[in-house]
Amino acid sequence: MPSESEHVYCYQFGTGDCYKVGRTKHQPEKRKRGFATGSPVKFNLYRDVRSENAPDLERYIHQLLAVKRAPNGEFFDVTPQELDEAVDRAVSFVREFEELFGQANELRKKKPCETVVEPSVEMREIHRQLIEAKSAKSLLEWRIGLLESKIQVKIGDGCGMRGVASWEWVDRWTMDTEQFKNDPLYEMLFEKYKRDSSYRRFCPEINPLGDLPAEALTNAEKRQREGTKSLAEVFAMVRGLADDVDFSRNPSTGRPVDLP
Repeated sequence: MPSESEHVYCYQFGTGDCYKVGRTKHQPEKRKRGFATGSPVKFNLYRDVRSENAPDLERYIHQLLAVKRAPNGEFFDVTPQELDEAVDRAVSFVREFEELFGQANELRKKKPCETVVEPSVEMREIHRQLIEAKSAKSLLEWRIGLLESKIQVKIGDGCGMRGVASWEWVDRWTMDTEQFKNDPLYEMLFEKYKRDSSYRRFCPEINPLGDLPAEALTNAEKRQREGTKSLAEVFAMVRGLADDVDFSRNPSTGRPVDLP
């Protein structure tokens, strides 16, 4: 949620394509004294963005530039254009996200009425994008698990792999809630320490067109429901098939033929 305004700064390291991206509650020049002292290379302030969502903005920029992170972990090897694109993209996204997320978060705390809102064309498109994003996220999580497992297997009994990952032991204790429920004091303790955590559960529909009346659908959505294609789509398919056909040869024998 928005908090006190802070600075998200981008300092150029010397004159090359290397930048430090961070945030501070103070003026960037004051923050520079903390990391530039003793450096033979001069730091030049390249960008300074004032934001009430500075932590999220900083993290988003770091994620956009993650593959460009320098070996020391604190700098990014990017061109000015790449940095500007990342900062501008992050500012735009975080501004929209924080505003909408704040509104949605307040609505999560309210019990809904019985009204079911009819979707607009815009909302159906956003829903389609959401389903695609959730699918991509699921597949990406599987891929991340596979890649992490490959590294973990190579680490074996070790505590990490130099410059790649650490794999340290972490002590963690949890309560066996099923066993606790059998305790004679469970009911009394639950009543004493329970708290209301009710919320609205958001569940996107997997089949967005199934329950909508035909008149509410666009022509493309009607074809999607019926499994039919437009003439433009058919012609596109035919063109795609024709591109793979060599009309200069007999399809049965593969020998050249004389074309008129």
